[in-house]
Amino acid sequence: MDPLRLDFDDVLERLYLKFAVTQRDCELAGNYLRCFLHAKISSPKMLIILPQIADWAWHELILDTRLYREICAGVFGGFLHHVIKDIHVGSHVRAEDMCEEDALTLRRNFKLSLAFMRQKYALTEISTEWTESGWDSPRYRFRNASYAELLWNDLGEVDKAIPPRFSWLPARIALRFGVTEMRARNAVAEYANAFGCGKLDKAYLLPPAVELVWQEHILWTRRYAEDCNNAFGYFADHLPRDVLGTTLERESGRFAREPNVALEGA
Repeated sequence: MDPLRLDFDDVLERLYLKFAVTQRDCELAGNYLRCFLHAKISSPKMLIILPQIADWAWHELILDTRLYREICAGVFGGFLHHVIKDIHVGSHVRAEDMCEEDALTLRRNFKLSLAFMRQKYALTEISTEWTESGWDSPRYRFRNASYAELLWNDLGEVDKAIPPRFSWLPARIALRFGVTEMRARNAVAEYANAFGCGKLDKAYLLPPAVELVWQEHILWTRRYAEDCNNAFGYFADHLPRDVLGTTLERESGRFAREPNVALEGA
């Protein structure tokens, strides 16, 4: 399977409908993602840091877990994990939370990654809006931001207990979605209950905010696989589900594809 020829139409459409991004940015994100997967064939241990928009495209691909697993098997013969630890220097996501040396190393590696991708694949320069990988602005920028904020209102501010295995998630949710730590904890508590009851792959529709917690858990691919194996003895698959109010606004053909940037594989 040649990753440079992968059809990411559905992934890019979800990216466009979900986030406040342009069609051109989506196309460039898709090309970066294809080239990233291609580069990982010959250089599996090379640290390649994607621009934030391309990382969001990778997220959308990962969230279709069965498809992503099939692509990984076809391209690599195994699974390519979303290695957040390497990209974000341990558990930190924001540059301000890192020591100065780690922050400088991160930025230097990102510039090297961009230079490598442009040189090897002749990729177009990214716009200044995406010249970092999310460490300065880790919060998701949703297209329907006001609706996204409403999803958390029903969770309340009453602290709920969280199993130790999910103790890392609330801070991540609060940072990524811009909600209070208490509401993040309550959403994680509800997700932990659904996870513990085995409801994830039983056609059970989670409340929208809880669905977003599930999605964030999945993006930590190695941890999610381990948690599923420990809890169920199998991997709980996920299908992309719109919970951000974009489906109602969607029109046929709204995401009109622009001409692809030419891809060159060395």
